[in-house]
Amino acid sequence: MRTWSNLFLDITNTSKFGIPPNMGPKAKKVQLYIIFFIAYCNWGVCTYALASIFLESVTCEKINKEKGLHEICGMVTPFWWPYDTIDFYLKMFFNAYEILCIGIYIPPGVSLIVSVWECAETIISKIEHLKEMFKETFEIEELHLQQAHLRRCIQYHQEIIKIIQNWNTENKKCFGQCSSISAITISLITAQFLRIHSIGALIHVFGYTVGVFMLCKAGQMIQDESYNIQDAFLDSKWYTASPKLLKDIKFVILRCQKPLYLQAVPFGTFNFNSLIMIIKTAYSYLTLINNESKYTKI
Repeated sequence: MRTWSNLFLDITNTSKFGIPPNMGPKAKKVQLYIIFFIAYCNWGVCTYALASIFLESVTCEKINKEKGLHEICGMVTPFWWPYDTIDFYLKMFFNAYEILCIGIYIPPGVSLIVSVWECAETIISKIEHLKEMFKETFEIEELHLQQAHLRRCIQYHQEIIKIIQNWNTENKKCFGQCSSISAITISLITAQFLRIHSIGALIHVFGYTVGVFMLCKAGQMIQDESYNIQDAFLDSKWYTASPKLLKDIKFVILRCQKPLYLQAVPFGTFNFNSLIMIIKTAYSYLTLINNESKYTKI
């Protein structure tokens, strides 16, 4: 978490190149989404717990009779017990402990996922600021001032690239594996919902899918915006620049031809193509699970 804290400080640091005009409005918009998603998480934890305790106990008892299990019904999560009954107060203790563990585990993880999207929005604000600075370069008449301003823009560009690379490294450590396990997770939770019509499963799969969407959305935004920096020159008065200045601009455009990505583990990147692939793979797994279940019943 200390590394993430230092990363947030670097991303939000505007002392060197000024405050991007769109940073404030974007921050307010993202904060509203963060509040909504965290509230959904807390509501989901409570609803999941209540549904598991009161609504799914009937299904649990039925499965125990059919398969001769000793699972204690009326619990938040599946709970095996060596005896057929359990003391009421002990059962309440285990329920409270499970709810506490879920409340400690899920909301912080969700906050970190939303923070990835918040970082992307803040970085995009800096990229938009950089574009405006590139356009301002050609509004300056003196050549030496143009060169100094362009040099400052290039330094800003290099700083943004460094921030994205550091952000990508930390994101890869924490969420890179989502590209390989998300399809399996979504398909299993959806299969549970289709099989026993669990409210908790529905809440879980919706929140998990939105989290994956946020990761892919953040990666797609960074990929597009880092590539589109070169568009600032097309929208400017580049034709008024000196040949010497145009040579420097060529190197900036060449660097923009290689967009920056939010990498996944073990390979690939987070973008909309990855999101479509995850959804298609999850559907394939879900079809396989349903077919296997039907074959087993026969």
